[in-house]
Amino acid sequence: MELTLIVAVICGILFPSYVLLTGKKTIKILEENPDKLPLVYKETIILLIVMAVLVLVSLNAEAIKYPVIGLSFINQPIWIVLLAVTSAVAYWLINKITIPESKVEYIGKGLEGVQHVLPKNQVEYKWAVITSFVAGVCEEIIFRGFLVWQLSPVTHELIAIFIANVLFGIAHATSKLNNAIKATGLGLLFSILYYVSGSLWLPILAHIIVDLYAATVSFKYAEWKSSK
Repeated sequence: MELTLIVAVICGILFPSYVLLTGKKTIKILEENPDKLPLVYKETIILLIVMAVLVLVSLNAEAIKYPVIGLSFINQPIWIVLLAVTSAVAYWLINKITIPESKVEYIGKGLEGVQHVLPKNQVEYKWAVITSFVAGVCEEIIFRGFLVWQLSPVTHELIAIFIANVLFGIAHATSKLNNAIKATGLGLLFSILYYVSGSLWLPILAHIIVDLYAATVSFKYAEWKSSK
């Protein structure tokens, strides 16, 4: 069996299955011990990095060039620097967000179902920011690049994109099916960016920004609640 196929099974089947099997337990742990959220972030970071490294190692082992999964830009340092700078600027701008009093209730409803995995204090926010950057890079490599590339030879490209994003949604399933649906929708949006640009550069940036925004809004909402 090809190494890339084995890695595809790990990333596309075993990882989402692991999330489904352990999701409720993780939620219960966080409900009973909210202070364990940084540990969940750390575990997520490690898992994503390990899977992304497996993807890249498997491609190297089979002498397959990274552009097949949308990583042509990594051979051009200027694009990596630009990604880092743009992400940093986005982080700085997002941190300038203030929550208007009139929007607080609306934001609170939007956080329902995912509040247990979003930051509520400075320490959690720090780890959420790190997770946002790691997820933005690693999940795009895995789900928008690698899995679609693996599925495309055996099915229509659009079906491959849909399947990969459903798996992405499952990997984000928490306490409600709605969370998986939202993640699938975002994944399809990132896939459109990949299809239009021909590179994972733009989807990675968009993914980082979306995650940073969610983490920052959650943190500021928690600060607002604690001040009342």
